[in-house]
Amino acid sequence: INYGAIEGAPTTVTVKAEDGSSTTAYTINFVRKRDTNPRLNSLSVNGTPISGFASNVSNYKVSLPYGTTGFPEITYEKGHEGQQVEIKECTIPGTAQVVVHAENPEYSMTYNIEFSVGELTDTTLADILVNGKSIPGYSPTKLTYTVEVPTGTTEDPEISYVSAYPEGMQTVVVVNNGLNGQSTITVSAPGTSTSRVYKLSFKVTESSYCYLDNIYLDGVPLDGFAPEIFSYDVALGPDAVSLPEITFDKGDEYQNVMQSVRKRNTENNILDQNSNSRQIDNSTLAPVPKVISDSDTINEIIKEVNQNENLYNTILSLAQTINSDNTENEYLTYINAVEQAIKIDGDIKKKNQLQVNYIPVLQRLGYAYQKTSNPYKAIDIYEKLSIEHPNLIYKKNLVYLYDAIQD
Repeated sequence: INYGAIEGAPTTVTVKAEDGSSTTAYTINFVRKRDTNPRLNSLSVNGTPISGFASNVSNYKVSLPYGTTGFPEITYEKGHEGQQVEIKECTIPGTAQVVVHAENPEYSMTYNIEFSVGELTDTTLADILVNGKSIPGYSPTKLTYTVEVPTGTTEDPEISYVSAYPEGMQTVVVVNNGLNGQSTITVSAPGTSTSRVYKLSFKVTESSYCYLDNIYLDGVPLDGFAPEIFSYDVALGPDAVSLPEITFDKGDEYQNVMQSVRKRNTENNILDQNSNSRQIDNSTLAPVPKVISDSDTINEIIKEVNQNENLYNTILSLAQTINSDNTENEYLTYINAVEQAIKIDGDIKKKNQLQVNYIPVLQRLGYAYQKTSNPYKAIDIYEKLSIEHPNLIYKKNLVYLYDAIQD
């Protein structure tokens, strides 16, 4: 017996007769039995296992993402290493086949995959435009925007958009509520029930130009005027008894030039207060912060004003008590105390002695003047404060007082 190998050389069995001259040889070829399994263990499209795959089920439906035109990648795991797999591609949409031959080619199985293309689910826009220009900082996933439009804009801006898809694939509804409302852009897609809403608000850019084009004194241009030169010396005639009327040309139409209608006596530069007895309604004035409202405490400090030699510290203490609840007599007491330490007729005196605390003293002094029907003195105080420490409250009170005395 001469042994061969499996799937190799045959094994032979040789038989010799008794006479020694006759022989017979038997040949045996050993082969393994061929596997008959034509089924796959798994099947995937673009790296995603087919939903509901079972090795013995041959028909499947797969929806590809919107916009797919090329044939997808099909991968698989063999059920036996001896299997032969053939993929028959198709156009999209269409049906592809995966044909599997077992190791024994007499056994095979075909998997049919019907491909369709899904509907659009994307509700983002590629761009949003206002008056033909892209919104600064636009991002498809950012929903809320405040868009600045040029100074002087009065007409509602035009809103448009750019879709990344062919016309009609997205449904876009624009509601333009203009400069005074919030505008919306609602985007829907056929493949989803959820819409995306972009919100736009408009802000008209305020002009920052704060220079005049010209200044006139009694109708005559101010000699040497230039918009960026801020200080001028004007010599009036020897017989002048009043200041000239000042008019001006605005640098742009959006400027608001604050004007005082008061006139000053040129001899002593003291306010003309002939009409300062007018009663003023203080209900719209911005109140100073309320610090102490205990009237007993106020009375104690008032007594101290008349006794304490350190008048400035006493005034500072008293200033902390002035608020909208005080009586007129308390306001007058405060005014009298401050006017002992500060000359109010033109320039602030002894300010250095009050050091950093002179601001709250003057704030409350101006308020006390308002509450005791002294609008001109209140204006004087707020003008000084506005120059040295610009503040919206001072400006608000000045505008109110200017209107009040003009009336």
